[in-house]
Amino acid sequence: MKRNQLNPLQDEICDSLTKLINKCGVPILPVNEEKMPLNSDLSLDLGLDSLQIPGILAGIQMEFVIDIYDDEAEKLRTMEDIILFTEKKVLKH
Repeated sequence: MKRNQLNPLQDEICDSLTKLINKCGVPILPVNEEKMPLNSDLSLDLGLDSLQIPGILAGIQMEFVIDIYDDEAEKLRTMEDIILFTEKKVLKH
């Protein structure tokens, strides 16, 4: 999936996710970049550690008013995983 293929909700989630990652000091592409690396692994590609990832997921939970349980969080390895998971949770509400 590429950034220019996202629907409006996915795009909003992607913007929020990118801002949260940037706040961790991880230099990723700008929010409006069409070639956003959505398949980037949070740990392997972006270098996020085991303390940063839960913080990012907590930010997503707060912004989109969803719950992410530990067993679900373990499966969220890429930006695309988080975007699609968050979209699914938001649409359930």
